[in-house]
Amino acid sequence: MSKKSVDEIISLAKNIINQAANNGEAAAASPELMDAIQSVTAQIKRSAGSDSELAALVDQVQSLAKGADKQ
Repeated sequence: MSKKSVDEIISLAKNIINQAANNGEAAAASPELMDAIQSVTAQIKRSAGSDSELAALVDQVQSLAKGADKQ
């Protein structure tokens, strides 16, 4: 995957995460969905290697998923 494609995906994901957080949508998600999100983000983090921006995005997604589990 090209760097431009990864950057576009990261940007899109950040926008979606921020919009969902602002709308409180993460709190309405099911525990099963949150588990799936955490699993996928863990896989992405392992394959991110030295891409610190992608790793930071994964951390943000995992944090949102964990916060939604507690609500």
